[in-house]
Amino acid sequence: MRKIITLALLLATTLGGFAQAKKSTPSAKPTTNSTTAQIIFQGTFPQHTPEKVEPKLIYSARIGTEITVKAKEVQHQHQIDLKVLQGKAKELVFALGGKGDIYNVVAKGISHWSIRKESSGRRSLVIVPVEKSQAQPKWSIRVSSWQKMEKLPASVMPLVLTPRTAAMFDGTVTVKTLPLLETKVTEAKNVSPLKEVSKDTTGYRFSGESWSMKLSVAEANPELRIVRLEDFNLTGTIVGDTAAFKLTGTAIVRHPEGGTLNVLSGSVALTGYQEEESAKLEYILGNYRMKFATNGEFPVVLEFNAQISDSNNWKNIAFAPASAPLREVTISGLTKETQVHFIGAAEAKWVGKDYVSFLPTGGAFNLRWQEVKKEEEGKLFYSVSGLGQVTVSPGMVRQMTVLDYKVMQGEFRELNLTLEGNGSITRVEGANILGWTSTVGNGKGTINVKLNQAQKGDYQLIVHTQTPLGAFPMKIEPVRVLPVDAIRYGGYLRVVNLGAVRLEVLNAPGLAQISPKRFPQTKTLPGLNARQLEQAFAFRFSGPQFGLEIQADNILPELAVSQLLTYKLGETEIQIDAELELDIREAPLREFTMTIPDGYTIAQLNVPNYGDHLVTAETNGGPATLRIQFSQPLINRQVAQLRLTKNHDSPPTSWPLPKVAPNDVKSLRGFVGVSADAGLRLSEGSVSELTEIATAFFPKKIADLQLAYRLRDENWTATVNSERLELSVQADTLHLFSLGQGIAYGSSLFNYAISGAPVSVLRLEVPANYSNVEFVGNEIRNWNKTTNGYEIHLHTPISGTYSLVATYDMKFNSGGDVVTFG
Repeated sequence: MRKIITLALLLATTLGGFAQAKKSTPSAKPTTNSTTAQIIFQGTFPQHTPEKVEPKLIYSARIGTEITVKAKEVQHQHQIDLKVLQGKAKELVFALGGKGDIYNVVAKGISHWSIRKESSGRRSLVIVPVEKSQAQPKWSIRVSSWQKMEKLPASVMPLVLTPRTAAMFDGTVTVKTLPLLETKVTEAKNVSPLKEVSKDTTGYRFSGESWSMKLSVAEANPELRIVRLEDFNLTGTIVGDTAAFKLTGTAIVRHPEGGTLNVLSGSVALTGYQEEESAKLEYILGNYRMKFATNGEFPVVLEFNAQISDSNNWKNIAFAPASAPLREVTISGLTKETQVHFIGAAEAKWVGKDYVSFLPTGGAFNLRWQEVKKEEEGKLFYSVSGLGQVTVSPGMVRQMTVLDYKVMQGEFRELNLTLEGNGSITRVEGANILGWTSTVGNGKGTINVKLNQAQKGDYQLIVHTQTPLGAFPMKIEPVRVLPVDAIRYGGYLRVVNLGAVRLEVLNAPGLAQISPKRFPQTKTLPGLNARQLEQAFAFRFSGPQFGLEIQADNILPELAVSQLLTYKLGETEIQIDAELELDIREAPLREFTMTIPDGYTIAQLNVPNYGDHLVTAETNGGPATLRIQFSQPLINRQVAQLRLTKNHDSPPTSWPLPKVAPNDVKSLRGFVGVSADAGLRLSEGSVSELTEIATAFFPKKIADLQLAYRLRDENWTATVNSERLELSVQADTLHLFSLGQGIAYGSSLFNYAISGAPVSVLRLEVPANYSNVEFVGNEIRNWNKTTNGYEIHLHTPISGTYSLVATYDMKFNSGGDVVTFG
């Protein structure tokens, strides 16, 4: 409504002075005469109405992000659930972290969406609802984004959506990896892992803070992309200046996306190829390669001509065929008198009318040939230097003889050796050995070694022998391995022990004893450690006329044990932990036995060089025997750990401590400690051969340790009494409240002191007007609402100090109200 205000000014002018204005009715037109004047101002003024202030937007958000890792991209699906507590959602803004591009936003009631980029480089997702949907209380928004990966392995930072104006928010992140890929979380900020995850999915939780994550993506099995060629066969025909070849095989492709195989390169010209639908042949920069579209087995058939070159009266062919485990090559067209060399491959053999060889797994095919005359070889002269090592162990003597041949004239295709002594040949090693045969009997024997090609210059042969032994003590004469027809033979001999064996040299004709440190060190016969050098014997000989007689005897180990025993009495289980420090002297220890109580289960056994163990129980129900065997003998100081467990219905009131004691030890000392679960009090019963000490002086920190003793005699006994403590719970609380516009927020901190028996359920009374009640604390499984409060259930019972935080809120009239806290 508008009001009309009229202002009238009456002006009167006379010759003698001012005259009083005459009253008149307001009019739209001015009226004048000779003595009076009237001016009228007329206008309208709008009526003032106070502006209505809209309430501020307050909402909470829950975001579920699903990350799916694929071979070439990473897909993100963000499910955003908003709950509007106050105001209208005219614009929803989400800060974008990490990397990725948003390509779709789906929600009911939105007008449009866009990506806003600030001058600082920060990005935001802006969603604008339509006007009629701005007041709706709940929103369900689906945001889809993706991130491209150029190649694997790759480092990925997933896209993160964080509501900028949310009062509170939380959510989950799941990372799912497709088959054939492997994803690892290398960095994670402000997230905590979820316990229940599937085999190919990892889950995390975040709350109240922007989170970030860095993923490392790689192929689970990179070898799947390797294409193998099997059944390799290369045949060639050489006629004059033409060399025609045919390469066949089967390509094994295991990756679903296929792969490539380099089949041929070099100075070649393709003349024929078997085309396949899913296998295409490509020629790139001088290389022929096959490209496969999918997995499977594909035949490979290539026909080509190779270039023949001449150099120093030798003809040569060189090209690079595909790699394969066993590459057989057959060459025809050459005569038997032709000198043929396959460079880098096995020596060519004349089979029928062809030369046959085998190429290594990878590398080029390089063939040289020449027509040559047969040369006359001179008489064979060679010398031999030898290195021998005799290893004596319980039940067996093992001997290794290394013979280094030096050919001064001629060449040899076979080697002859003689054996003197009782022993059997186990292995003969050397280059280009075709085969070997031996004869042994009555302390004499021979070895004949045939080679697949003639040898000139230097050559090394290694002969392994062994001789079984009976019970110690006994005399031993090692086997002598002597080369036949050598113009000179000399070298070194070393005798070492293995295990609990003591050696003594009785007779050594033809040998000159030297220090073991002066024995030549080679890759074949490496050096000995300091302990082995102390018991080794070394000799030098200058001819085949030498002998050696050794006395061998047993060495028994000497064992001292320092024992740390801890007993724990639980509500449903008894646990015994034994830590034993073994001091082994004189000889290595091959097995260890100890007495353990019957009826207990071995839950953990950690020993060095563990081989196997066996538990033998007594027939009359007495203590059992635990026998531990080592994969390698132990010496010096070693530490073994043993854990025994036994279940029971309820803790006994009188508990005799079962003994865990090592057998056959020279000395035994240690400590005994006894602990119990919370809620149980232990007291000393009858004790024998144990000295009580303060629990603070116990060598190892044990939780809830109540009794401690020093052990000096293996014949100790002890009985412990147990009783239950009454439950006592004390709590200190701190309540904090903050007021907002139309809503009050509260949080309460409860510091518990629990003694006696542990508890697994906490109960709290909560006023009825409190809503959105949540609890935060360690080991919380869930909570349930009761008639006048809540029950908080824990994963495991707690005792001692414990902290619990409760958060809640309550609404009130922002125009004026009385807020009551309880």
